[in-house]
Amino acid sequence: MIKFLNKIFSSKNSEKVEDIAKPTELQISITSLLIRAASIDDDFAILEEKKIEELVKKYFNIDDDDMLNVLQEAKVRESNAVDLYSFTKVIKENLNQEERKIIIEMMWEIVAVDKNFDPYENNLVWRTAELIGISTRDRMNLKSKVIKNL
Repeated sequence: MIKFLNKIFSSKNSEKVEDIAKPTELQISITSLLIRAASIDDDFAILEEKKIEELVKKYFNIDDDDMLNVLQEAKVRESNAVDLYSFTKVIKENLNQEERKIIIEMMWEIVAVDKNFDPYENNLVWRTAELIGISTRDRMNLKSKVIKNL
């Protein structure tokens, strides 16, 4: 009887741990775009990775372990992605306009970590903004906001 109860409780607990730790498509998509923003200039610095971790934890209100799971899966997805569409589609389907602006602001924050706005980084944020329906005006206002807060 005790073995039976232990089996029930241990299997339920392990299922809960797996459910909690499994990143959502939205988490993976947003984090993948942040990784791309950090690495598109061929210089994925420690400061950029730390900023991604900070932003992902704050945005999704997750702990360090969950954030590491999201980051790990997002790195794999981003390295295998041939375009931005798979990420931006998930964002556009799941977030409203104001929430999408936050994603663009987060991308600018990653780009701004090294205080060098590379043309490739600017282009990436522009393309992402276009794909998720953020206007040029809003995109540039968000960039100005991030620069002002440096």
